[in-house]
Amino acid sequence: MDYLVTDPARTIALSSLAEGRWHLAAGPVLDLRRTFIDTFDWAVYRAGATLQWRHTPRHARLIWNGLSAPDGDLAQRAPTAPGFAADLPPGPVRKRLLRITQHRRLLPVMRIETRTHSLLMQDADHQTVARLRLAQSRFHDPRGGDGDLDCEFLHDLRVATRRTRSALGQIRGVFPAPLAAHFKAEFAWLQEVTGPVRDLDVYLLEFDAYQRALPPALRPDLEPLRTMIEQLKVLLDNLGGFQDRAVQAAHLRDLAQRMRDEDQAASNTLLAVGAVVGNLLSRQQQARGEFDQVFDAFLDGQRQPRREHLFNPAPADGEATLATSG
Repeated sequence: MDYLVTDPARTIALSSLAEGRWHLAAGPVLDLRRTFIDTFDWAVYRAGATLQWRHTPRHARLIWNGLSAPDGDLAQRAPTAPGFAADLPPGPVRKRLLRITQHRRLLPVMRIETRTHSLLMQDADHQTVARLRLAQSRFHDPRGGDGDLDCEFLHDLRVATRRTRSALGQIRGVFPAPLAAHFKAEFAWLQEVTGPVRDLDVYLLEFDAYQRALPPALRPDLEPLRTMIEQLKVLLDNLGGFQDRAVQAAHLRDLAQRMRDEDQAASNTLLAVGAVVGNLLSRQQQARGEFDQVFDAFLDGQRQPRREHLFNPAPADGEATLATSG
């Protein structure tokens, strides 16, 4: 017989009662990690299910639990934590996810780590007559942090920006004209600066389709373009991080100065804001320190021939070679 006990006090009480009649022996310890996963826009939940990655030292499986009986449960192997559905090994969960997630990345929502200790109750012949299992769980929120996790985040931002600009044009008279003009200009700038990065995202998302549209003999020749787009994204991410930290630090400094001038903040509040500004400036310098490495990788001599091959293909017989400089 197995008894699952989740209260440590009850385990101690049961052990005390058993000491006089049974021999107690420690059994195996089982570690289980369950990570509940969904997309940023809750595509799995909206499809009427939950998704969890169950990981033990010996096995790792991805489990689709239907919230309604007709939907049913699905499971498949998943050696590593899932990212995009297309990157999963073949299986029924991958097939289901491809239908609902499209280009969205699977993100961890909640992680539960459970350690189960076993206590064996044995008779005089050392035969196990009952097993107590004590389960202790810890909950973690794995969300947050920086990272280029989901290219659709930028798309969502641009859609929201476009809608905001449209709303500002439709609700004239609600905000003072100077304020509306200021934010119209700011949101127009935001739409403009995010455009090139979004274009790179779209190229990468559709790259396989572009490649399939070519004759088979030409498809491998397009790979240098994919490599260069990926390198450009890394370079732009670094430059964007540096600029973002500078803008955020300057904005917080202005707010702190205004709060001080208007006597709206205690000294501790201003000190806390100063600490945040210091952290932002430190991260800005970190991005600056990484720039040389990122840029050197972009200009890596090993990759240079690929760019030359891409943008300066060898001339056909009888054609003149166009000389270029710098």
